[in-house]
Amino acid sequence: RLRARPGNEHRTLDSFRAQPKVMEMVLDELADKHGGPAGYLQAHGVTNGTIDKLRDALLE
Repeated sequence: RLRARPGNEHRTLDSFRAQPKVMEMVLDELADKHGGPAGYLQAHGVTNGTIDKLRDALLE
């Protein structure tokens, strides 16, 4: 879907993939500032029930 958006037609599929080093940096930042991704989401009003559903969906 991202590739179909105007301006993205020339991009390769690989350019849309998450880069491991960048993901590691994001997760480290979330851990340092919020205790992890769940803490970040809670700080922004996401309920524990929603976090659990998200976690389950991502781990399927």
